[in-house]
Amino acid sequence: MGTHDRVTQEPLPDHIDARHEDLRSLINGIVSFDELSGRGALDPVVAATSVGFGFVYVHRYFDATAHAEFLYHCVRTTIESDLPYEVAYLQAYDAFTTAIASIVDMPARTQELLHRFLRQNNGRLSKRSRSGEFASLNDDEVATIERYYAESVVNLPAAPATTESAGYSRK
Repeated sequence: MGTHDRVTQEPLPDHIDARHEDLRSLINGIVSFDELSGRGALDPVVAATSVGFGFVYVHRYFDATAHAEFLYHCVRTTIESDLPYEVAYLQAYDAFTTAIASIVDMPARTQELLHRFLRQNNGRLSKRSRSGEFASLNDDEVATIERYYAESVVNLPAAPATTESAGYSRK
C-alpha cells in the first residue's frame, strides 16, 4: 500500500535509486576518497565510516537538498553573524577588562566572574554580589565598573539567532 502525499495523494517512494548513468562516477568517488583517506590523513574509523556511508547513500540514494541547505545556512550564519559577533564580544570584553584594571587589581577569573554577573543583571552588580564576591569594592568603584561595562557593550550587536529560531529544528 505505501505512504501517500497528504495533498496530492500521489504515492511517496520508499526507495529512490541513483541514476544508473551516475553509478560509475559515484563509486569512483568513493574509491578515490578511500585511497586518499588511507594515506593517514584521516582517523581510520572516520575514513571507514565515511566510505561506508558513501556506499549506503549510493545504494539507497536520497535527496540531500535539505541537508545541503541546512549546511549552507550554518556556514552562512557562522560567517555573517556568529564570527562578527564573537569578534565584537571579545573586543568589548577586552575593553572592559582593560578599563577595570585601571581602577582595581583583580585576577582574570574574578574579572570574568564580574563580567558574567554584569551581563546576567543588565549591567548592574547585584546586592548579593556586592555583599559577597565583590564586597571589597566601594560604591564609586562599582559605579565606575558598571559604567565601563555599559561603554564596552554599547555597540555590541545582538546575539546571533539559533538554528531553531531560523526555521531549522532537531529531529
